[in-house]
Amino acid sequence: MKKKDILNFSIWIFASALIVVTIKELPFAELGSRLKDIALMSWIILLVVNVAILFLAVKRWQVLAQIFGIQLPLSSFFKLRQAGSLVSFLTPGPQFGGEPLQVFWLNQNHAIPLDVGIATVGIDRFLETVINLFVLLLCIIFILLTDIEVDLYRALLFILSALMVIIFSAAIFIKKSNLLMKIFNYLIAKFFNEDLLLEKNGRKTPSKANQILATIRSNKSKLFCALTLALVGWLALMLELYLMLDALNLAPTLYDVVLIMLGIRLALLMPIPGGLGTIEASLLWSFGILELTLAGAGGIIAISRSRDILLLLVGMICLSDLTKYNSKPKHNKNHNL
Repeated sequence: MKKKDILNFSIWIFASALIVVTIKELPFAELGSRLKDIALMSWIILLVVNVAILFLAVKRWQVLAQIFGIQLPLSSFFKLRQAGSLVSFLTPGPQFGGEPLQVFWLNQNHAIPLDVGIATVGIDRFLETVINLFVLLLCIIFILLTDIEVDLYRALLFILSALMVIIFSAAIFIKKSNLLMKIFNYLIAKFFNEDLLLEKNGRKTPSKANQILATIRSNKSKLFCALTLALVGWLALMLELYLMLDALNLAPTLYDVVLIMLGIRLALLMPIPGGLGTIEASLLWSFGILELTLAGAGGIIAISRSRDILLLLVGMICLSDLTKYNSKPKHNKNHNL
């Protein structure tokens, strides 16, 4: 067995063990009662909010893609995002893994040049990562200013360090884009044939990097719109968690929502596929600190994992549709690079 296979197998075993430990702690009788008492209207509202969350994420990517002249319908971005999310969910790591395939599908199915595809996928993930870390930082600071007794200083240091590294890397990319693009091309070559990364007319990648940066600078309004959509998406995630807690009759406060969301998002940073086990453990941790019933934690697990299964099924349908796409790609004349 290869080292990679051993590592993946070990990760899945660890995740399974965490899930088993979590399940043993849950009071199933009370859990079943709380789930049964959820009103139909609460389910409908949760469904609407989840659809809104998906829409905001896909629309954000579409707006960022328009910076580079990519004019595809929202449905196309939805298929690409959900199929990529399926791969990311099953890939060990903090919600990454499907991006190379998204670039590949943009190129093969929609005739988007690889450099443009890499740019639009990259800026979407970069913006999402920065916003996530920044909001997590605000959540940690908010919790530290309350009377909740919890040690989050290590998490604060980690988030601050991650943000500094990302911002510093972005600054280097702007100043030394040629060097970083060479490194980036080497990494991308692991997923694509190297010939695909070079333009056939002989243009070099460094000039492309400068064009990408210039294109982004000239479309600040779309960048601001995407940033707004990302922040609204975070508010929608908070609202979803509040609605789940309220549906389970837990009378949530702002402190409850922030701490529970903080635990969930920190758990997603662990190198576990889909946060399996780590999210469940984080819910036991946060509910214990807040002195909430563990049946409520079990309810959140049941609702959120049911949602994840539904999204995975949608992702499988999208993945199947993309892999069976056999029509010849049409030349896209709208891209700016």
